[in-house]
Amino acid sequence: MALFITGDTHGDFTRFKKSIFYEQADLTKDDCVMIAGDFGGIWDGGAEERH
Repeated sequence: MALFITGDTHGDFTRFKKSIFYEQADLTKDDCVMIAGDFGGIWDGGAEERH
């Protein structure tokens, strides 16, 4: 099992590009990528969220 930890993404996932996070080519379902901080991947910036 491999564990990869990163800090806040704030919705910017460029750090997960294959050219930067090249280890992902060998990841399996037994491995884990942990985002320690603001994930930001579930918001779309719509009017309801801004409210």
